Amino acid sequence: IFCPTFNAEGATRPLYSISKSVGHFVVAAILGNVSPRLTVYVEMSLRMEIYPELNELTVWDGDALVASYKIEAIKGVSENILRNSVTTVSSRDAYIQGKKIPSHAAQSAVADKSIRLADGVIVSSFDNSGDRYIRLSLKDLNELAQLIRVGNEVRWKETPS
Repeated sequence: IFCPTFNAEGATRPLYSISKSVGHFVVAAILGNVSPRLTVYVEMSLRMEIYPELNELTVWDGDALVASYKIEAIKGVSENILRNSVTTVSSRDAYIQGKKIPSHAAQSAVADKSIRLADGVIVSSFDNSGDRYIRLSLKDLNELAQLIRVGNEVRWKETPS
């Protein structure tokens, strides 16, 4: 987005510009020789796709791939789920020493994360997530938890489309 302004000679110069980045928009104000940066976070409507046969979990913004993660383990996912079904993210939780903490707590940055799907599968970085789970590395899950929101669509896929 470009917003022109005029100087004393009538020539146009940008007052500000907005460039899209993954997960947020960066607003750069241009004031003479000073160009401070302000980051404004905008909620995105991302989609998660899970490919159990390929041990891969991906995040998409429309048809643009945002991120891809290796699935370390998968347990208790039935054949019915694997047949190209669609669900949503129902909750995102953080745990320290097995105790759930508020997502806005200072410790949440170093906490174990879990993402619960509406079909009952839990995406986490630890094995004791119940009977039905997908395990990712802690680093990957922390990144995924920053991208995905409650209500985002999740598609189970047999093969990439």
